Amino acid sequence: MMGSSLLIMPWAIAQAGYVLGIGLTIFLGCLSYYTCGLVLKTSEKDGESGDEEKVVKPEFSDFGDAIEYFLGRRLSLFGIIISLLTFLGALVAYWIFMSRFLFNVGNVIHHYAWDNNQTTINHRQILENLDDEPPGTGVKSVSSFHRYWSAEYTVPAYLILILYPISCMKEPTVFTKFNALGVGSVLILIGYVIYRAALWGVNMDHFKDPSIVGFNTKFPAITGSLSMGFFIHNGILPITAHHAKPANKKRDLGIAYLLVALTYLTIGIIYYITYPDRKDGIPDNFLRLVTKDDIYGIISSVFLLFQMVTVYPLLLFMFRNQFMTKILHIANYR
Repeated sequence: MMGSSLLIMPWAIAQAGYVLGIGLTIFLGCLSYYTCGLVLKTSEKDGESGDEEKVVKPEFSDFGDAIEYFLGRRLSLFGIIISLLTFLGALVAYWIFMSRFLFNVGNVIHHYAWDNNQTTINHRQILENLDDEPPGTGVKSVSSFHRYWSAEYTVPAYLILILYPISCMKEPTVFTKFNALGVGSVLILIGYVIYRAALWGVNMDHFKDPSIVGFNTKFPAITGSLSMGFFIHNGILPITAHHAKPANKKRDLGIAYLLVALTYLTIGIIYYITYPDRKDGIPDNFLRLVTKDDIYGIISSVFLLFQMVTVYPLLLFMFRNQFMTKILHIANYR
């Protein structure tokens, strides 16, 4: 699931080393495509017909059905629980990221709308105000704003108002089409990275920066991140259930994995080789370095928030589908 993984790719490559990082990204992309293709294959069987071409018919519409068929009922329960925990972890991570981005964007808007000349709040407090309260301002209007705009309490609640109506839609095709709108957000983020790279230039002097290495023992940082970033296995069957051309499912899956891997590598490599400071100082979310004066960075944050909003309902649908049908045994609950 491409989203938050984009933000940590430069940091992940720095942790693994640029040679090992690139190699592991390619390897995990190929491995994930192969294993996801096996899951996708379980939904197809060759129908018997007089036509020269074989007719592809769906056999399994859910990952849990495939697990139960091949591993039995007892082991299938274990697999479904692991699948649900994976979805739950992704949902929590997305909620945290969306809350933080929405909070930061609201802070920037409030700052410019309230008083663009205020000097009591610096850009770090505006964009990454971890305390939620602007310290030392003594201005009643600012403290009042932060009472209703808190990263820990109110902003996550505001997200419910945005996501609840969208998440209640019943058809998965609506989510996949809505998620396609997030492609523009990814392109804007890539454009922002290229823009910063053009300003910084190439910074790969091994003598000035000893943290530039090809291989590093901290490579589990990138394997763990990409294992989640490339993971769509337990949701691929309901997503492709209404594919217009079922015979092309695996081809389209390969194209999707190729584009995702190229996106990860583009952002990770370009940001890594141009980052002007020590490579081991690259933050685990490079948008944390965006300041209130970096308009392009703020716009990228807004569009990335939009991209996550488009992904979240799809994740929630897949979680809900498995939980209702496999844990509560509600058939055709939609």
